[in-house]
Amino acid sequence: SFLLLGDNYLALKDTFQAAVMEPFADRYLAGETPNPCVQCNGVLKFRVLLARALVGPDAAQVAALFAFLGHLYPVWLKFSGGKGVATFLGTLLALAWPVGLAACATWAVTAAVSRISSLSALVAAGLAPVWLLIFGRGQMLTLVVILAALVFLRHGANIARLRAGTEPRIGARKA
Repeated sequence: SFLLLGDNYLALKDTFQAAVMEPFADRYLAGETPNPCVQCNGVLKFRVLLARALVGPDAAQVAALFAFLGHLYPVWLKFSGGKGVATFLGTLLALAWPVGLAACATWAVTAAVSRISSLSALVAAGLAPVWLLIFGRGQMLTLVVILAALVFLRHGANIARLRAGTEPRIGARKA
């Protein structure tokens, strides 16, 4: 329920309960249809930045990994679905904004050319380690390679559809 970082720790369970689940329940009971991913994303990105400011870049990378895993395998979606690519890009923006901007631009250019969101995500994830090296942020290489590999693993079905030529295009009408 907590993450040890030297003499410091981040209380993940209590923070998640207070910052995400309680507001979610309150809004749901008030008749709204809140999205816990939005609240969680904001809270965890803030925690990544806070960890970097208070404890250092290694702590920020650990916090980023757990934020990413929480979105890639969300408990409330029975460990499937989630917003892994958005969190991947947000993590890059939080830890090394030039790399994050380059990865977001990679996604956008690929989407504009191919009109396929999953292909755009895969290209952005695949090139993120290259962007790290270009921008001189090699100390994050291990983390970003792990995150990119997980993006590829989670997109197995998309990759199969890309190979078969059946992956849906952005803006295409459903049959």
